[in-house]
Amino acid sequence: MTRTNDYNSGLYYLGRICKNNHVFAKTSNSLRQKSNRTCVECQKRIAKTYKTNNYQLCNERTKQWRKKIVENKTKALPIEKQCCVCHQEKSSSDFYPAKYSADGLVGHCKVCDKNRQSNSRDIHRKPRIHKDPEIVKENQRKIKSRYKKTIKGKLANAKAQHRRRAMFLQVEFRRYTPSQILSRFAEFKNECVYCGNNEKLTIDHFFPITKFGADSLENIVPACRKCNSSKNNKHPEIWYKSQSFFSNEKWKILIGKINFGANIVISRQQSAKFGLGLALYDQNK
Repeated sequence: MTRTNDYNSGLYYLGRICKNNHVFAKTSNSLRQKSNRTCVECQKRIAKTYKTNNYQLCNERTKQWRKKIVENKTKALPIEKQCCVCHQEKSSSDFYPAKYSADGLVGHCKVCDKNRQSNSRDIHRKPRIHKDPEIVKENQRKIKSRYKKTIKGKLANAKAQHRRRAMFLQVEFRRYTPSQILSRFAEFKNECVYCGNNEKLTIDHFFPITKFGADSLENIVPACRKCNSSKNNKHPEIWYKSQSFFSNEKWKILIGKINFGANIVISRQQSAKFGLGLALYDQNK
């Protein structure tokens, strides 16, 4: 298909359809040249095949043509020139300069160039879809409800609850994502740290937030619902030793993976309030 700007009544006319069925601008005719009555699209294809078959010859001809233009460049620019689009005679200042043209100017004027650019933008611009705001809100609610049912959505909801509690109690917290929580669970083989159950895992703060434990990734361990609810805000060592599934090996591994830094146990006074004594606090030194 050729562009509508290519149609010029002085050079082209609309005739019967060619053998290759090249239709011009949704008309039942094809665009033909008045000089030889050939189809414009067919002639372009013939020119492309000729250039591919005779690539070196075409390059030599273009080099010779450019040399002639450079030689003619020393000549003075024309005072007036006729635009090839609007067919009006205008001064040379109304045309853009061209490097390889015979007279050193572009064939069309500046005004026609701006009109061509604006028309092409309007044609290729995608139409804006004005959606109903109520429909958009309903779609957003559906997307959120789907996300909340996923594993990452559930972890994000739990993370937000812990963050609100930490801000209310003025406890230190660090940012972490649901994907980081999943990687933290993978460190403990996606099992409960206390009983070894791998079903219905939840986020458990080894040092509870209500007892000055930080809401950070280093203080989080995976725990099943039963262990998390029974542990609540108790001392982790005292609670774990009172259970029937206590093992000294698991306890040593768990203490090695948890950071007893200043972000979790902030001061000696808070550790005393928590009832940890100085055994865990002295490990920080």
